[in-house]
Amino acid sequence: MSDQSTSAPPTIGKEIMLERMTWPEIAERQKTCDIVLVPVGSNEQHGPHLPVCDDWLAALEFCRVVARQVVDDLGCLVAPVIAFGLTGYRYPGTIGFSRETVIRMYKEISTQLLAGGFRKVVLVNCHGGNTLPLKVAMNEVAAETGGLVALFQWWEVARPLMRQIMEGPNAGEGHGGEAPASFSWALGQKVRDHLRIPVNVPRHPALRDFFASSTAGPGLTVAYTHYTDRDWLTPGQGPGHMGNAALASPEKGRLLVEYCSAELARFLRAIKDLDVQLDPAFTMPVRGHGGH
Repeated sequence: MSDQSTSAPPTIGKEIMLERMTWPEIAERQKTCDIVLVPVGSNEQHGPHLPVCDDWLAALEFCRVVARQVVDDLGCLVAPVIAFGLTGYRYPGTIGFSRETVIRMYKEISTQLLAGGFRKVVLVNCHGGNTLPLKVAMNEVAAETGGLVALFQWWEVARPLMRQIMEGPNAGEGHGGEAPASFSWALGQKVRDHLRIPVNVPRHPALRDFFASSTAGPGLTVAYTHYTDRDWLTPGQGPGHMGNAALASPEKGRLLVEYCSAELARFLRAIKDLDVQLDPAFTMPVRGHGGH
């Protein structure tokens, strides 16, 4: 007789993926944990060495890592991944929505999760282009519902560590560069490391020293459309990534994932017992149902 214990599905008390549960099972979990993680990414090019699923796959797998870490003492769930975001990269395979569409999408998903019994929505974003739309959406949702909405972005949390372990410029930041490629690699992404990945540094990288997200800048907010280095984001002119992805490694990625997952787990434990009450005036609009 074969041992089926290794292939048996997890008990509902250990399940972390919301989509695998029935609504009564979700409601039962909410009695002990009202936190839900929402992985947010994009479906876009990341140079010749990473698949177009890179951002949303990293967001999903990172949420799974964190949810498993806290399954025994918290039991928070992971919502289905939001695989599409704000992107304008005109490369084959890139699929993105407008700013208005993604803001509405983030708002409606967060609002419906709150209306469905959760009280704390943590948006875990792995695509920099989503940052401003997410901030608009989360602030509007919080104001309209009274729910707690948080935004977690690994590169912001891990910046002190990146200064220590990254070898390239700007602490390894960049689209598809050293740090993000390492982060994804450690989460199971298939990096085409057999390719000769070109180093691609913008022509005017000094401007990055003044970004609010910079490691050392004064915190200015800049509306920046890459007008000085658009060539790296134009098919036929640039490879589609920025930075030195050849310096990426799964070892660096594991350090980033461990650091960031510990920080997010610490935050989740801190808000576990926070009593969040929705605004009594909040009502969820009823929409038509086209299901079976």
